[in-house]
Amino acid sequence: MLKNNEYADAIGLYLKFFAIKAGRISDRMIASFQSVFTIDQDIVDQYHRDKGIDAANNGLYARAIALLEPLYAAGSSDQQLITVLGLALLRSGRAEDGVELLEKAHADVPDNKKVTVALGVAYTQLEKHEKAIPLLEEILVENPKSFNLLHKLGIAYDNTGAYEKAIETFKQALLLRPDEVKLYRLIGFAYEQQGDRESAVVYFKKASEHEDA
Repeated sequence: MLKNNEYADAIGLYLKFFAIKAGRISDRMIASFQSVFTIDQDIVDQYHRDKGIDAANNGLYARAIALLEPLYAAGSSDQQLITVLGLALLRSGRAEDGVELLEKAHADVPDNKKVTVALGVAYTQLEKHEKAIPLLEEILVENPKSFNLLHKLGIAYDNTGAYEKAIETFKQALLLRPDEVKLYRLIGFAYEQQGDRESAVVYFKKASEHEDA
């Protein structure tokens, strides 16, 4: 028995099919009834692609994967499909599979900024910080006031022992969000790793002050 979302998909698919077919019908009668009411596979695939991308955009990642993964397995080279599927896999706990797809998308179209950001963030999530750093640095040049990018890059620096760069990056992020308690702590820990206990204490105190405010 069809589930509710499957009924909706079936109805939507046939509506799209009829709209496309209506545009093809001329004043002359169709020679074969069957030829009109046979749905082209390309139409089916396009419909599933669009529904899958919409599902991912609405946070329905399992649904998106169910629709998009078969298209990719069938040989689709659609960059948007591959990127969205990669992100959906990441957010569904299949991190390695997601990164593999994003790496493919980045290799095919290295100038795609959305893919570069997604892959950089994915590397930080998998604690592959050395791989994340050049990607995040690249994107940050064009988005110097992105708090999330600064935060992720600072964490990547910190985890690779580049504490001075981590401190500088976290301080840039603080300029954007001066009340962000976690940043004061991250700076404090970075100073502590450098052996600068005095500076570390200053930032730990600031963290407590902002927490109590």
